Amino acid sequence: MQLLHELPASYDDAKNEERDRLDEAQREAERIEALGKNVREEELQSLGKRKASDDPETSGGGGGGSKLLKIVSMMKEDNKAELEFRKFST
Repeated sequence: MQLLHELPASYDDAKNEERDRLDEAQREAERIEALGKNVREEELQSLGKRKASDDPETSGGGGGGSKLLKIVSMMKEDNKAELEFRKFST
């Protein structure tokens, strides 16, 4: 008989714990989204500053984007050279 009295209380406790867990997960997701939003905004501002500066030809290439651009252009040139080599080797 006592078990029947404890059953609704246990059910309510489990339901409250589940609701608390879901609330905590929602707060954590909102916190992570806010952090991501801040990072995106800072990156967009940084990108705007880089675009507002001199051309990559005249600047020293100090930004990380110019390094990536150099790497991509080197890979493109390497692929062109390999394609030319394959044309003459066959």
